[in-house]
Amino acid sequence: YEVAWGEEDHSDSGNLQISISTEAAVPVEKPLRLGGAYFWRVRGGNEAGWGPWSPPAIFRVVAEPLSA
Repeated sequence: YEVAWGEEDHSDSGNLQISISTEAAVPVEKPLRLGGAYFWRVRGGNEAGWGPWSPPAIFRVVAEPLSA
């Protein structure tokens, strides 16, 4: 899967992360902003190429992550 996300809802801007196989987590280069709103979209691919992007969705960071 290919996941694109960022703080703005632009199709060709923001961060682009590639998630391998069915991995549920997407790594980030810097911490997400507490209270921040982020847009994301995803598409699947295989040996035949990439499928279409999903419609953008939004998530908000509402709490600090728990320490292990």
